[in-house]
Amino acid sequence: MPAKATLLILLLLAFTSKGCIFSKRSKTRIHRSDDECVCATPIRYNPLTDTNITVDPHCDCRSTGFGIVQIIPYGTCIADACGTIHIDLSSACVRCAMCMAIAEKALYGMILIGGIGVTAGAHRLWTHKAYKAKWQLRIILVVLYASTGMNDIFEWVRDHRVHHKYTDTDADPHNSNRGFFFSHVGWLMMKKHPDVIRKGRHVDMSDILADPIAAFSVKYFLILKIIFTFLLPVMLPVYGWNETWYRAFVSQIILRYVLLLNFIWCVNSVAHIWGSRPYDAHINPTENQWVNFVAAGEGSHNYHHVFPWDYKTSEFCNSTTTDFINFFAKIGWAYDLKEPSQELVKIVAIKKGDGSHPLWNAMPYPAS
Repeated sequence: MPAKATLLILLLLAFTSKGCIFSKRSKTRIHRSDDECVCATPIRYNPLTDTNITVDPHCDCRSTGFGIVQIIPYGTCIADACGTIHIDLSSACVRCAMCMAIAEKALYGMILIGGIGVTAGAHRLWTHKAYKAKWQLRIILVVLYASTGMNDIFEWVRDHRVHHKYTDTDADPHNSNRGFFFSHVGWLMMKKHPDVIRKGRHVDMSDILADPIAAFSVKYFLILKIIFTFLLPVMLPVYGWNETWYRAFVSQIILRYVLLLNFIWCVNSVAHIWGSRPYDAHINPTENQWVNFVAAGEGSHNYHHVFPWDYKTSEFCNSTTTDFINFFAKIGWAYDLKEPSQELVKIVAIKKGDGSHPLWNAMPYPAS
């Protein structure tokens, strides 16, 4: 059962059925006041083995970090020696459900903020200069980006600028014409093609070096990576909701880190192979809604390669990253947001698209 549904049911029962107990044999609900129970030793009933186990009546609220309660599976059924099962929902057991929900939200939240560090920071701000950011926002983005554990900002921006200039050629660091595995992660496991190195040397990176905050993050990249990728994500569950060190490591390093990297890499692989091409039918990048979901709004990749300066990276404002930038634009920390006119997008889609645009389903422009 999803954490939200579990928490809702437990909270509802806590307020409406306090003191509610169940008959172990009939499994029917009955009500009895606390003073009617004459049993002294509380035991937990295990519905899988149909056995009672003597337990401490207080719940251990540690979660696994995966949305599963460690000590109290399948509910918090505390049975007494009379065979009556007490459902204690008023205090500790509700906290167990809350721990379960918190663990899931924390895992998702850590993946999301790392993703925004890439999408709003390294990608839209520093690579494409699709908007400008004040120093306060740039510091936030550097910290969020550092939590991803990816290459430093200088290397990330350089590779991505080369990727856009020489898309799906030998000079593209993650050329999708070399297959899914190569464009997804293989390019990070192999020596770079000579064309990638040669073209990369001619990319103008003076703006990154001129930004003191970006330059600081490059200079102290290893320290920032250790702190924000490994130390803080593990310490947060341990000191935030009494998680074990082992489970915090598994959930935040093995699970969060691996998922985050693969979600971002899907932009280079999945969004260059599968999907529609409503803005330019003659390039590999596609529109892929699955990637749009897992990569915080980077799945409109066909659009992005046609209009790389658009801060939304999509014709439609439908991503978490765009909402993030819009929020800081409202408080003045983000400004000079760039985007093409609707008329320009329409003309390009009609002339070059594959006819799959939801508004302008015109026949694609014939290839010359």
